[in-house]
Amino acid sequence: MDRIEIARQIAADLHAQAVARGENPLHSYAFAVAEATRREIDVEKTAPGAAMLNGGRATFIPDAVLILYENIGTPFERAFLVAHEISHVELGDAPDAEPILNIDPARSSEPSPVGIDRVVDYSPRQRREVQMDLFAREFLLPRPVVRKLHVEEGLTVSQIAERFGAPFEVVAQQLLDALLLPPIALQPDAEKVEYSLNTLQAIEKNAAIRNHFESQYDHVLVDEYQDVNRSSVRLLQALCGDGENLWVVGDAKQSIYRFRGQLIPLL
Repeated sequence: MDRIEIARQIAADLHAQAVARGENPLHSYAFAVAEATRREIDVEKTAPGAAMLNGGRATFIPDAVLILYENIGTPFERAFLVAHEISHVELGDAPDAEPILNIDPARSSEPSPVGIDRVVDYSPRQRREVQMDLFAREFLLPRPVVRKLHVEEGLTVSQIAERFGAPFEVVAQQLLDALLLPPIALQPDAEKVEYSLNTLQAIEKNAAIRNHFESQYDHVLVDEYQDVNRSSVRLLQALCGDGENLWVVGDAKQSIYRFRGQLIPLL
């Protein structure tokens, strides 16, 4: 089966699981963040063009277990950026993969039939981009949901778009795919690539590793504490527990790393 279709069906299944847990897909941004939170991934907004985005609109930082996205656009557009990065976690991605510069919620699942776009769409990098975009769209607005709303409830594309706060062209593309593309059953042997635990997750989840580090140090001193982010705090909580052996020094006036996820309220 085509990898793009596998990605879409995985995303639709994740959508259904989230709804079953009580998440509301009509609130797209909260819906996407809830999925990230379930995976113990922090989500932070940052200014468009921030250095940590590496020229893209959003990025997943495995070492920090963090999704950064540019703080621009509608809630649905921001949700799409978050869902796009979740797809990197769910489907797997090369550690040295280039950042995606063009994220398109209304992207067609088929390559362009003519011109230079046909060549670009068949490149490995472009196929990866298509896969991640369609995963995000399917997670936020699955084709079966759009089809049911249109065919069984009689809603127009505009009405569906208004209900979900989604762009008209995104809903239109999903409905066209739902009505015109033949259904394909997901094969049971379709597998995804999973990330291994990073250092933070290993310390949090493995008592033996945590105890090893705790036994090495009587006290932990953190300088420049004004520059820590959520992942840093999680690491300290895992290593220091109630904080009796923890000493931190910081000055909020010297904070310069907000673009890297630093949070003043943690000081």
